[in-house]
Amino acid sequence: MRKIIYIRVPNRERHDIFIMTTKESLFAGIRTPFIHDTAYSIILPGMIRGILISLDETKDEITLGIRVPDDPAWREKLLPACPDYNIHFPWPPLDDQGNEAICPESFWNQMADTPEKLDRQEAHFRLHTLKLLQDIAFPRCRVFDPACSTGAFLASLKQQLPRLNYFAADRAEKMVVKARQQLPHVVHSDFMQTSARTRFDIIFCRFANHEVIRHDQTAPVIDKLITLLNRKGYVIIFGHTPVNIDIADYVRGKNIALKMTSGYSERFAGFFQYYLLQAT
Repeated sequence: MRKIIYIRVPNRERHDIFIMTTKESLFAGIRTPFIHDTAYSIILPGMIRGILISLDETKDEITLGIRVPDDPAWREKLLPACPDYNIHFPWPPLDDQGNEAICPESFWNQMADTPEKLDRQEAHFRLHTLKLLQDIAFPRCRVFDPACSTGAFLASLKQQLPRLNYFAADRAEKMVVKARQQLPHVVHSDFMQTSARTRFDIIFCRFANHEVIRHDQTAPVIDKLITLLNRKGYVIIFGHTPVNIDIADYVRGKNIALKMTSGYSERFAGFFQYYLLQAT
């Protein structure tokens, strides 16, 4: 007998709802706090509630209609994640006034003073990226991180893959000071002002995320990054908070191929958002 459940989520918590699309089904789940802050961006199988059959939204709450599969091992059978699992968080977090919540500049200055926290949160992304670059990168290709933070992410790749050319930028001066301790080419600038004549083969986007930029800013940011790509170049999108738009929907009708939508952490046995876009 099929089990149908209804889950009511108040609007103040709706940003924790995610939709996960596989080849067979459309699942829904709710991200719950994980005791290790290193895994904030990881979706554990237990967070997936079942197959989404209905979704109703009111001014106070969202109600998810869920069918729980009969097979008691259905969650385990989703592991490990396939590259085409698409995880999307439809609603951004809200502040006390009901507006989209964005971290203030002071937050990023604090992060610059405690870089080890961000480094821990990105450990699984670094491991996944290193494996990916071993497949898609080539000697002397141009790699760009336009919001490099402390520079630790790009520096870790440079240590393992030194034959690539690495370039970085950040809007926060304190971040740039930190990054210059580890990388040779770091500029203090807003990449949105970067000339389209400057081209790269691989660009990282680690900031098109909830609490970092607004939802309506995300598509223009990715559009700009694509203009900075060489032919057949890649944009790689991820972040320690959810990506702010549905990338699978974003690429429809564009001259861009979506090669990957998710990654998998063996350490935590969970999924995470990880998008690989290639210019056509």
